[in-house]
Amino acid sequence: MKIALTVERIPGVRGYVGLQSFLRVASVILTFSALSIPILNVIRGAPTSIWLPTVLATCGAGMLVASWVMGRNVAVEIDRYFRAHGEKYKFLRAYLAKVNQKLINSLRRHLRSSGEDPAKYKLKLFNVDYKGIKVLKQPSLFRKRYVVSVVV
Repeated sequence: MKIALTVERIPGVRGYVGLQSFLRVASVILTFSALSIPILNVIRGAPTSIWLPTVLATCGAGMLVASWVMGRNVAVEIDRYFRAHGEKYKFLRAYLAKVNQKLINSLRRHLRSSGEDPAKYKLKLFNVDYKGIKVLKQPSLFRKRYVVSVVV
């Protein structure tokens, strides 16, 4: 909880989160508006115009993509802050890393005993300094996390 409450005090994060929320809400509103215009015109018996719904849907999709970029910016700012302040919550972060490693080891034991395919169970991690994992995907433009699977 201490780390989670610190996040809202990181410079720039609050602005990104607010902008991300706005973009998501605006995206939903524009998309539903784009869908409702042709439906309402059909119900009223009015001629349907395709350009306005297309423009609204395109703007909605653009805002959704922009909200994903803002979400990645949030993760980048948080990561940058904690890398710059390495001593802050050092023991808590070490404890969290230890707990994560225990969870990974538990998953490995379970998959080994059940004989299931580990490729079916993908994890998304911000750090890949754990034992017994294999990196499947690196962070990309819209994703700050690594996609990994456990090694049985």
